[in-house]
Amino acid sequence: MDNDNQKRVLDGSSSEQINQQRQSVQNVIDQIETDFEKKITYISAGSLALSLTFLDKIVQLDSAEYYFILVSGWIMLALTLSINLISILLSRKMAVKSLEEYDSNMITQTHLRNVKKRNNIIGVLDFSSLMSLLVGIFLIITFCSINLENTKNEQTQEKNVNTRYKSKLS
Repeated sequence: MDNDNQKRVLDGSSSEQINQQRQSVQNVIDQIETDFEKKITYISAGSLALSLTFLDKIVQLDSAEYYFILVSGWIMLALTLSINLISILLSRKMAVKSLEEYDSNMITQTHLRNVKKRNNIIGVLDFSSLMSLLVGIFLIITFCSINLENTKNEQTQEKNVNTRYKSKLS
């Protein structure tokens, strides 16, 4: 869109309408960020709980192999929760700082650049949180797959030994 078209679009709307539309978009962004943080927290905590249940109910800890994969997955999920909490605290702190600058009428190019930098920091934390979640889940799934296969093989071998033993007794 060239400058003349941009001016016509802006000229057709009052400053108040534009501010309302901008606030509406900001509300959507805020809701998305809130939902993202909640979902990351629920998924990572749920994955931790599910992996503990897997160890308790399906694979015996003393017979588990490649235990370091599971521990690495747990570390990644704990890191996810930590990054998410840090992101929430920083978001609040940075939002308060931005509001203070707006309230003191210090809306300058420097202020706008600072707000953008703050938003980028939160974006990096959110991305890091998502990546550590995905890696953690991948590691736990890998551990579970390996140990389910091993458990299945052990049960098959045990069954074969029992069958041979019974046939020798007969």
